[in-house]
Amino acid sequence: MTHINGDDSSTRNNYLLFTYLPSRMSQIRSYFLKLRELVEPAHHIPGRLRLKFHSPLVAQMAKMRMGSFTEQVANIPAFKNCEVHAARRSAILEYDPQLVDPKLLDIVFSQDQAKAFTACEQLVNALSNQ
Repeated sequence: MTHINGDDSSTRNNYLLFTYLPSRMSQIRSYFLKLRELVEPAHHIPGRLRLKFHSPLVAQMAKMRMGSFTEQVANIPAFKNCEVHAARRSAILEYDPQLVDPKLLDIVFSQDQAKAFTACEQLVNALSNQ
């Protein structure tokens, strides 16, 4: 366990922020990279991305497991809403296109895995700076 010397609460708060933020961003990166394997883009306009799950079973499982992803996303000002509709086999991600480059999201969910990984890193770095 890491200890912070001194009683300066602002130092302690900054330390907690900087240790929490990379962990949270790492989780966001992991969720996006896992999600891209289960979906394909169905429709995208700046500010709203609709993803289609490959199968009904995957959609149902995603709905049960999306809780932690939506909690993480809810703490990022750039994202407004994230919903999974298992019956429609789709997920909707609403975001602020001024804060999230729509082109990055297109690449994250593209077929090119190497470009998707790079775009995901860029997306996470941009979100970390907000």
